[in-house]
Amino acid sequence: MKTELESRRPRLGALLANASVLEMDATKLVLGFADRSDADSAEKARTDLEQALSAELRGSIRIVAKHVAAAATTAAAPVMRAEVVDEANAAALDKRRREQEARQHPMIQKAQDLFGASIREIKT
Repeated sequence: MKTELESRRPRLGALLANASVLEMDATKLVLGFADRSDADSAEKARTDLEQALSAELRGSIRIVAKHVAAAATTAAAPVMRAEVVDEANAAALDKRRREQEARQHPMIQKAQDLFGASIREIKT
């Protein structure tokens, strides 16, 4: 199954598919790459990766790309990738829930009726 990032930004998705998460906290994500050229590519695309992942995770995140031995990347990759995807999916689900609540709020519906308006966008 493709994530939203892989669908919208295939180049970045392909790059992240070769990464393993070595370390992660609320503001920093350290990615390990078994191939030095992938680590170099990630460093060159760092700004794009940070913007894409910050949008996906709903917060500012700093990316650090490292070249590491292949054995160090294989153990962490599937579990941490799944955690990052689960967190992004949970954030998207929460956003949709909040948007739905806003659309159904009695005051919003009353304002729509009063002004004959419709909602174009809800910013969360």
